[in-house]
Amino acid sequence: MNDIQKLIDKYMDGLTTRDEEDQLRRYFTSPESIIPADLEWMRALMEWEDTPHPVTRRKHAVVQMLRIAAMLLVVVSIAFALWPRQKSFAIIDGQRVTNREVVQEEALEALNMVSSTDEETFEALFDSP
Repeated sequence: MNDIQKLIDKYMDGLTTRDEEDQLRRYFTSPESIIPADLEWMRALMEWEDTPHPVTRRKHAVVQMLRIAAMLLVVVSIAFALWPRQKSFAIIDGQRVTNREVVQEEALEALNMVSSTDEETFEALFDSP
């Protein structure tokens, strides 16, 4: 009985192996076993676990929908990964440019045209209109 109590404690902590759970099930569901009154709850638990529980239609439908959703996710992910992507581009002087170096050079030139130095900014504070 001491071994059974150790197995019950292990079971309640979620640390039992499949064989240990089978040993508990056999002990508590066997007609020859004499179960103390304070462990009748464990007999009821083991009998409940031994009873096959039918899957309801609703649960089956939910599982089926989850399977379909998972398959759709896989298909969409693969399609997204394989879909040809359009290259990045910029419109410069009315022309579509995809060359990265040319786009960067043009962007730097445009920034230089509108930027100012710290000295120019400081002088602008004191210029009177």
